[in-house]
Amino acid sequence: MSLRLAAGALMVAAFPLAAQVPPERYERAAQAPSAGWYRVDLDPATRGRMTPDARDLRILDASGREVPYLLLRPPKSAGAVPASALSVREADEGWELVFDLGPSPPRHQAFRFEFANPVSVTGCRLESGKDGASWKPLARGDLFRIGEGAGLSRTSLSYPPTPDRYLRLLWPRGGDYPNVRRAEVLPAPPEPATVLELALPFQPQSDLPGGRVYALALPGSGVGLRRLRLSAVGAGAMAYRLSAPRQGLWKALAEGTLTRDPAGAWPEVNVEEGAAETPTLRFEVASGTLPGPQLTAIWGAFEVEAVLFHAETPGAYRIAYGSLGMAPPDYPSLSLPAAPESLPSLALGPEREVAPPGLPAARAGLGAAMPPAAFAAAWPVEHGVKPGELARLDLPEAVYGAAREDLADLRLESGGHQVPYLLHSPAEPAIAGEWRGLAPTPGRTRGESEILLPETAPDLPLTALELRVAASAFHRPVTVRLSGEGDRPGVEAAAKVTYGDWTCAGASALPCRIVVPLWGAGPRGRLRVVFQDGDNPPLPAVDAVVWRRRHALYFMNTKDPVRLLAGSPGLPAPRYDLASLESQILAMPSQAAALGRAESGGPRTGSRNVWLALVGALILCGAVLLLILARAVKREDG
Repeated sequence: MSLRLAAGALMVAAFPLAAQVPPERYERAAQAPSAGWYRVDLDPATRGRMTPDARDLRILDASGREVPYLLLRPPKSAGAVPASALSVREADEGWELVFDLGPSPPRHQAFRFEFANPVSVTGCRLESGKDGASWKPLARGDLFRIGEGAGLSRTSLSYPPTPDRYLRLLWPRGGDYPNVRRAEVLPAPPEPATVLELALPFQPQSDLPGGRVYALALPGSGVGLRRLRLSAVGAGAMAYRLSAPRQGLWKALAEGTLTRDPAGAWPEVNVEEGAAETPTLRFEVASGTLPGPQLTAIWGAFEVEAVLFHAETPGAYRIAYGSLGMAPPDYPSLSLPAAPESLPSLALGPEREVAPPGLPAARAGLGAAMPPAAFAAAWPVEHGVKPGELARLDLPEAVYGAAREDLADLRLESGGHQVPYLLHSPAEPAIAGEWRGLAPTPGRTRGESEILLPETAPDLPLTALELRVAASAFHRPVTVRLSGEGDRPGVEAAAKVTYGDWTCAGASALPCRIVVPLWGAGPRGRLRVVFQDGDNPPLPAVDAVVWRRRHALYFMNTKDPVRLLAGSPGLPAPRYDLASLESQILAMPSQAAALGRAESGGPRTGSRNVWLALVGALILCGAVLLLILARAVKREDG
């Protein structure tokens, strides 16, 4: 591990700084046995409680004075290294492909290909060598074209890190010809690096044919996951797919086949994209036979960050974090006497919660008076959150039907005033509808079949349609169309259409799937999925999941009841100071809130000022009418 310091960096004078920061929410203590430089590794759980840029991290000495520090981040891996094909020859067992990584390649841990055609082969072997003449085994597994469409036709084999220049791929004769369009290796993380392995909580989410879908919980968002190690029963080999949420979609991070060795151990799963936007991952496993594999334990290996600081005196030093509204620390330049990895390491004590969560006082109170606008819907906010604590309201589907598409007309109201909130859309999607075993029926055109999905709630921010079918070799262009009625009965609304190209090699035990992006919020209607079968029979039973974006409101609870108002077409978007604290608020513990039953009293609900204006207008109109009536009666009498 290396740390680059600017030339001419100055040694910090032996003086700590006066701590002028809000009370931190958490702290852990470290004992320095003597004066000098020290290193403190931040485990993923501790790092996950901090803001992404660690601006809330402070080190305090025994007197409470702030101590300057350096934050040492893990070194980043280099980009993929191209592998040039030296030779392709037919051998007794099949084909032999030799690749050259060039002189002095970095240590690498995965070989990735892109095929020009759909392929399916079992029992491939990968070997490495320093000179291209002698070889040693690296990995063995089943290979197939992954994904739907040419852009996702990528397959990889993972193996223990090696610096060898040459790779040899042994392709069995029973498989399709290996028409490799591109090949590259993925470098291993630079060494040395501090890696910590933690057991990860997981729970099953749903079943697959001969397998299961699990939800994995990471210690926090933004932590650097590098690889997974697992224990499973029920199968000697299994296909897997590891996915992370990205902008309302599940994106595959790693996919392939694992084979248990004679000692019963499973190969590790390398993760190319270490930092996760949310602390939840999806892990699918299947063997294609019953009983399917069942996870019994799973561990994650994380590269950890470290804090380097100079202790002026022996004693206790507190690592404090979790406060909001803090600017990044501005310390004088630090110069280390030795390489960071050679500094003595201090162990952290148990975490203590030392201050309740909260915002700066100027940002924690009520906002301005409610705007003079009427709202079409209102719900009471129900929670057990104490005043001044952070609440999180996950928006239910009913809110999307009442609010504008951009959600800019949402208001939290308490006692006639606005309650400032932060509107956040997590990366992890929610299920808007899920159906299993849908049988395609003949389509409207020869060579087509289709399924018509049940109707979902209107105006939901739909992100994707995921289709799954039992693994087999096929290719189907797919059209997804919103089928709904227009303004006149019997007339379809203007169609929303999107397309996909579904290609499956059929080699994996996991079901074949395609994820077709959708268009966001749309009118009421049903999704019609059309498959271009050509001269092939329709696909067997299809499973379908419609995904949507999630939204949550974060707000500091007040002492008075809070309502959520929605449905005011001309209302401009609110501007709250909480937006400047978004990353810090999202790192802060929050209490879940929910909406009660929609309030009765008419289809339109407004603020107190609106009702006063309406009552005043009615009184004025009544007075004018009485005056006109009195004058008319007076003329008749005259």
